[in-house]
Amino acid sequence: MLDVISGPSALDRWSLPATGECFEEACGGDVRDLRLAWSPDLGHVPVEPCVREACEEAVRRIEKLGCSVTEVPLELEDLSGVLQSIVICETVTGMEAQRDEWEKVLFEPLRVFLEVAEQLTYQDLVRAHWRRDELVRQLAPLFQEYDALLTPQMPVTAPKNGTMGPNEIDGQGIGPLGWVGFCFPFNLTGQPAASLPIGFGRGELPIGLQLVGRRFGEATLLRLASAYEAAHPWSERHPPLA
Repeated sequence: MLDVISGPSALDRWSLPATGECFEEACGGDVRDLRLAWSPDLGHVPVEPCVREACEEAVRRIEKLGCSVTEVPLELEDLSGVLQSIVICETVTGMEAQRDEWEKVLFEPLRVFLEVAEQLTYQDLVRAHWRRDELVRQLAPLFQEYDALLTPQMPVTAPKNGTMGPNEIDGQGIGPLGWVGFCFPFNLTGQPAASLPIGFGRGELPIGLQLVGRRFGEATLLRLASAYEAAHPWSERHPPLA
């Protein structure tokens, strides 16, 4: 599907150029030349012990595939405020014409978007985009040296349905976006990322390892993910539903 839908569009100024790679052929490729960085916490994200242990075991398995893996002292700051400024401004502005209808069906925890939007200024939005650009520059040297970065996908197993996530992880208090602290930095930078199923944790809930690639590096992630899944198949295991 990625081979079909990828490539530029004259109707979308955000569309990306075609890389010329066949993504289907990338699956099954040799991974022994890959140099990978591993960060268990990005320098600030608290992680549930069972998630950390599962990810560390997955990293050891990846090393056994022939990849070179190095734990890196990555120190990112919490950029949840940057993400919130951008997303809230765009979301609330997008629903402006039909706000009354949206308010009737809006997921209750997201109503805070409407309140926060009233306090945000255009300076807040511009500064958020500046900080986003700084993050791209901060991570550039890492991805010049390594083909991909490995992190936990989520720091906890899935929260209860109907909630926005936990208030603390491993005894540490977190903000509203603390439980997605590994994901959104790479949404901000525009880099490809994949979630690799690696096992099950508390309550037989799934755990994932995140693979983050260089910009336009989707083929590398597919190559690594397919090699791992071939060596450690998981799709036949079904945890109990109740």
